[in-house]
Amino acid sequence: LAHAARGQDPSPWYDKALTDCEAMLSKWPDESGARQHRANVRCEIADWEIATGRDGAKSLAAAEADYTEVLRLDPESVESYNLRGTLRLRRMHAAGWSSPGYRDEFAAAVADFDAAIRLDPGFADPYNHRGIAWRYLGDCERAQGADPRPSYQRALADHAASIERNPGNSRAWSYRGIAGSVLGDFRKESGEDGWECYERAIADFGESLRLNP
Repeated sequence: LAHAARGQDPSPWYDKALTDCEAMLSKWPDESGARQHRANVRCEIADWEIATGRDGAKSLAAAEADYTEVLRLDPESVESYNLRGTLRLRRMHAAGWSSPGYRDEFAAAVADFDAAIRLDPGFADPYNHRGIAWRYLGDCERAQGADPRPSYQRALADHAASIERNPGNSRAWSYRGIAGSVLGDFRKESGEDGWECYERAIADFGESLRLNP
């Protein structure tokens, strides 16, 4: 993605990375590390495709198949559960809450993060990512006229758990700030006082900026 960040076409780098993975897998088809790396590259390709106005669904599907195969080979791969869950978050975000499969995607993502947490309760990232999934569900519920507060509260709790395990992760503070601010918005829309949520969100954003100016 460094090439993309500089405004350059990253396709040649992606092609080379995929070719290297294919070469290794042709010799050692059960090499889970190479398969996971290929999945990671395919996720980056999907991000690039989506950012440039193309459909990243095919790349995401190929990456998902790789993560699933890694988990078949190594059912206790915490990182693969976490990464497959984040892939599903990408798909939720790209599809939008009106997508027919939105809630199924949410359930699958949460199941992956639950598995990662069960295998390694001290790993901060799956808590943070599960919090994002709960916020996405809350946004969906809010748009459909349902009460999103339980989902937003679960998002806040997961981000807090992530911060507890890795307080130096600026993104976790930022995501908790986002969850708090949308909860404040809903409370305000409902005639309740949302200022406490906003104040906490501002504090979280401030800490995120302090950690990563």
